[in-house]
Amino acid sequence: NLLPDRTSPLNPLDHSTKDPLINKLRGMRQGLTNCPGIWQELSEICPDKRALLDEHLCDNKVELTFAQMEETVRKSAAAFSNLGIKRGTN
Repeated sequence: NLLPDRTSPLNPLDHSTKDPLINKLRGMRQGLTNCPGIWQELSEICPDKRALLDEHLCDNKVELTFAQMEETVRKSAAAFSNLGIKRGTN
């Protein structure tokens, strides 16, 4: 059966009546094909929301927004490209 089961309760990780970002993430999973695309999309939707929090890394708290993560991923991709690493290289 390819049709969704409408009698089952919605998965709270896929649907929210309070947080539209959860609903947007569900839609994004169906259309995006790469990691940089995910960060770019999220940085446009909610640039100032926290994307990453690590309070235990080298005694320094790391806290980045979606916009900051998108920039980090973009810079990392450029560094790999400058080293000659191309898409599909393992």
